Amino acid sequence: MPCVIGKSMLFRKSELAELGGLALVKDSLAEDFLIGRHYEAHGKKVLLSATPIRNAAMVTKTLLFVAMGAGNLGGGSNLPVGGRPMSKVQIEPTKFRVYDKATGAPLWDMDAPARPLASPMTYMHQGKQYIVVAAGSGTTAELIAFSLGS
Repeated sequence: MPCVIGKSMLFRKSELAELGGLALVKDSLAEDFLIGRHYEAHGKKVLLSATPIRNAAMVTKTLLFVAMGAGNLGGGSNLPVGGRPMSKVQIEPTKFRVYDKATGAPLWDMDAPARPLASPMTYMHQGKQYIVVAAGSGTTAELIAFSLGS
């Protein structure tokens, strides 16, 4: 089974409860991996995103929204430790992506104007749904909103 990383795991609370809940992994260090293995052992389908996800996602009935590049990987200064040479850090893309929840297929993405800071949020205003992401930092921090549908 491929490695499952906790921050990118999406499952229904009721499904996890049916399999025994978090008690299954209460004494485990690699609980994310073990939960993935447990799901697979019980005939559940475990899918991995082709794109690493560095931030929590937001899920609707049919879509998965992800603000990419939210981690600090390559986002700041690095200090060598113990005289070892620094390894080259690959900087994450700063993107906002939308995936089909059922298939994992990418549906849309855009380059974010600034590094996303948090998970996407959603709200309704006058019958229209919006997705919002906090991005930037300090005095350049902003909320970026997208509307869904026409």
